[in-house]
Amino acid sequence: MTRDMSDVAPGSPDNRTDGHAQSKQRGQPEDGSGKYEALGGRPSCKVVMIAAVLAAVTVLAVVLFFPGDASKTLRLVVPPPLPDNDTKSKGGQQKGGPPVPLPGRCDSASVPKESKCTGCPPMYEGKLCASTTRYNDRTKGACGCGRSDPVPNDWWTLTNYTAALNCINLDPERPLLSWCPAGCGGCYRLCSTGGTTSGKPGVTKSGTCRTFTVTNRCGDGYKQYPEWCSNELTWQQCQDNPALCSNKGSTNKFGYPAHFDLQDFHLQVSKELGWDNAEVTFEEVACGGWRSSAAACPGCTHGNMSFI
Repeated sequence: MTRDMSDVAPGSPDNRTDGHAQSKQRGQPEDGSGKYEALGGRPSCKVVMIAAVLAAVTVLAVVLFFPGDASKTLRLVVPPPLPDNDTKSKGGQQKGGPPVPLPGRCDSASVPKESKCTGCPPMYEGKLCASTTRYNDRTKGACGCGRSDPVPNDWWTLTNYTAALNCINLDPERPLLSWCPAGCGGCYRLCSTGGTTSGKPGVTKSGTCRTFTVTNRCGDGYKQYPEWCSNELTWQQCQDNPALCSNKGSTNKFGYPAHFDLQDFHLQVSKELGWDNAEVTFEEVACGGWRSSAAACPGCTHGNMSFI
């Protein structure tokens, strides 16, 4: 890949009435006076009923407060509160806890040939997943890394592990900015999962990790059509709101919240790492270890590029 590839109805309430005459209450006289009288010289039914109710309440109280404990200690058992499983606010957002990925895949135009990542946003071994491609480009790139254009074959951006990051992640506030975007010089640790988006399944081994520095921008398909870098949400937004992330267009054409186009001028990706459009996990890390001159990226000297 080159950098320029741009019948049953619901039941109703039962309102039927009983057409049968109601039978008179036990102990009620035939004259309809509604007064109760003693039967056979014994207490009235009203008194008997009250006594029965009191007895039942007493038995219930004994069962609740004295459940067989020989010490007769008064105990009131309070049931535990029901768990709060409200997930309506942000899809996989657990109320009072961190967001969790939704089951299934994020809605996307294409499906990876072989994926080890699950959920939306996709994750593997507790880390977010991304898609990768590779390209050869001797220009200064969007981050202005070079004294000349094209740069020499042995320039650090061509010999080290460098990448172009999809534009919404590179500069969330100005994703259309193609020169000196805010994320230039950022570093990400990528680790292969063993999966691939569009390469040959079984070629990329899992567990291979490298740290890549961002020196270029990928805007393929942004605000136009599903493509490698057409994501309309940042990876942070996807992580914070899985429900929104699951919508088509939020991620790229394969359903990933980030994409890295890897510089492969000296075959450091395809041959050394053996990656063929590898599926990777990613995490932003501190930059370090680069031995390049102070003028390595003269085009963009702000922000993260100051480490050079």
